[in-house]
Amino acid sequence: FPVTIKAAIVQSFDANLLSEIHALQPDLNFVLLSETLHKSVSEQIGALQFIPSGFSPHFSMVSPELVKLCRENNMELITWTVNEVDDFHALHRMGVRHFITDDPEKLLAEAKAYY
Repeated sequence: FPVTIKAAIVQSFDANLLSEIHALQPDLNFVLLSETLHKSVSEQIGALQFIPSGFSPHFSMVSPELVKLCRENNMELITWTVNEVDDFHALHRMGVRHFITDDPEKLLAEAKAYY
């Protein structure tokens, strides 16, 4: 099937870079990666000059409040790097539906229980 530039996802830890690219190509999908607890999610998103289509924190940063914040702002929540089955199930119970993993076969086998 054909892939268009609109199918591209630009993701980075650098809010300034995402803002610069967004100014040039606003129709792309942008995801802000996060590995810090030193700033609130609202502060991290606020560093952008737009609302990204997704927010991607390390899975240990995910909370029910974060899931709610992402839903309220129409942002996909994409957690990384989820490799353990127990972590996958706990995140799924919180409402997370997008996972980055080093072991897709293991998590796909677990996901069959939900889908």
